Amino acid sequence: MSLTALFHDSQTTATLGGCRVFPADHYMNATNVNSLPVRAESAAWLNSIGGASTNLVAPSSNVWQGSRPGTPMNIVDSRSTGFKPVTFGHDWSAKSYLGPYPLPASPALQGAPNLSGAWDKRLMVVDSAECMAYELIQYTQVWNGTSFNRNALAGARYPLNSNDMPLGTTNAPNTPMIGQYVLNSEVNSGTIPHVMAFCSQNTRISTSSLWPARKSDGFNTAADAMPMGTWIRLGSNIDPSSFTGGTRVIVEALQTRGAVLTDSCAHPFSLLAENSADWNNADMAQLTRLTPADFQVVDSAVMKVSDSSYAVR
Repeated sequence: MSLTALFHDSQTTATLGGCRVFPADHYMNATNVNSLPVRAESAAWLNSIGGASTNLVAPSSNVWQGSRPGTPMNIVDSRSTGFKPVTFGHDWSAKSYLGPYPLPASPALQGAPNLSGAWDKRLMVVDSAECMAYELIQYTQVWNGTSFNRNALAGARYPLNSNDMPLGTTNAPNTPMIGQYVLNSEVNSGTIPHVMAFCSQNTRISTSSLWPARKSDGFNTAADAMPMGTWIRLGSNIDPSSFTGGTRVIVEALQTRGAVLTDSCAHPFSLLAENSADWNNADMAQLTRLTPADFQVVDSAVMKVSDSSYAVR
């Protein structure tokens, strides 16, 4: 079988704010990953993040200690919001886009509604006027009596129409964060038109990385530790028809598009989703039946065009 255009479909890319989220052949729009070969390390790597003994953490609307899991999206029009200056932490400023940023007056942040918890306080913005994506991490804004002092640890800016790798992003593997989250609206529409992402504990993640990741914040030096950037798919032995509602939509996408390890978190195996009060918890709870042992690690190098691009064949 020819590999030409095998792993992307120009008709099914996601949109945010009317903007197409990356070209059809961007890795986040890859499909047919169920046809990829399984890596020899698959069983060992999946066992390193919990194997059959760890359940998948599903999207949820529950608020715990004042915060809801997930990261919200902010869709803005820079012609209305304008652009605001942001001050960055010295250690990260060299790798950050220094701004200005098209920020809404009251942006939605990771960790909402109570931002005092131990969260990364990520701020994700899509500018519908320019189809440009922006990321900030550890973002704060404090009113000084006349204006807001806006601060962040690091920031990034990248166009949504390119397969180029940005100079840097605000997550550990330097992959784009926008476009990877499971959105409630996608689940309700019946289709998730993009690759998903998952996280694990950095004590379990390897210090090494695989494309599409470029770096890792993992601590584990063991040979069987899962590298950052590992691409997994749900096994064909899992029958999507045994799931109902929106959960079935996610299960089907996990088989055809899969998920990439792009972050570290407090749980061994967690699906990355948006922060939303609209998640149907009873529906999403079905996902907790899945464990790493239900997945396979695929050889993503087969669809990679080059190490310096996010394009897939």
